[in-house]
Amino acid sequence: MTNRCTETLRLRPDAGACDTHIHFFAAGVKRAKSAQKPLPPPCGRSEYTKVQEALGLSRAVLVQPTHYGQDNSVQLGAVAQFDGNARMVAVVSPDVSDAQLHDLHQRGVRGLRYFLLDGGAVTRDGLVQTAQRIAPLGWHIEIQVNGRELPDLVSTLCALPCDVVIAHIGRFLPPVKVTHHAFRTLLTLVDAGAWVKISAPYVNSRSGGPDFEDVAAEARALIAHAPGRMLWASNWPHTNDVPAPSETHLLNLLLDWCNEDPETYNRILCANPAQLYGF
Repeated sequence: MTNRCTETLRLRPDAGACDTHIHFFAAGVKRAKSAQKPLPPPCGRSEYTKVQEALGLSRAVLVQPTHYGQDNSVQLGAVAQFDGNARMVAVVSPDVSDAQLHDLHQRGVRGLRYFLLDGGAVTRDGLVQTAQRIAPLGWHIEIQVNGRELPDLVSTLCALPCDVVIAHIGRFLPPVKVTHHAFRTLLTLVDAGAWVKISAPYVNSRSGGPDFEDVAAEARALIAHAPGRMLWASNWPHTNDVPAPSETHLLNLLLDWCNEDPETYNRILCANPAQLYGF
């Protein structure tokens, strides 16, 4: 896999900058029956190191991809390769044991993923009970859902006893105006303490690159509303998106969406993930 960081990075982040959403893939690991996308080529620590170096990043969060269902082995193995500078968001069954949760915590897991679009390995069933079980560990629930459905979820998410992370700028499909009631619901969640990943604009956008203007409006509004609740991620290796975007361009877009403010930019890249993931 080639390094796509081809344009010039306009502002190198401060120390401790974190990419909060990446996936690794390994040869010989089977695709889950629930998965809908084909497995990407193997890619791991050595390939991702080139991205980290190009972007000035030192920390990462491995997120269990839908391709592997509840088999967390590839991401767990990768966390151990980062010398304490990585965390993980896993996918588990609602009947996971307390002993298994504690083992996952020792291995760097700090959250559970609920991918509520087609191809997810778990459903909303048991979400509240699972959140209650992970709250004492300081974990969070990461939700990926069509943002247009957030009004139906807001009461449940606001009542959870743990942090909530909303993936990919709310994942509005298609994007909405910032005055739309579903986007206002996302702001309500943020005001209640939720985090939002400013990531993967290309998966939501209908206007397209390089600026993704429809999604950019959402990102700008979120950052202006609550910069202390925003996170950034590359979504590397951009599974099955062809052509794959430049990671440098994606990080430069964050600076644009922060109105060129270095303090906000570094808060999103450094302080916020350090707080949520416990670096």
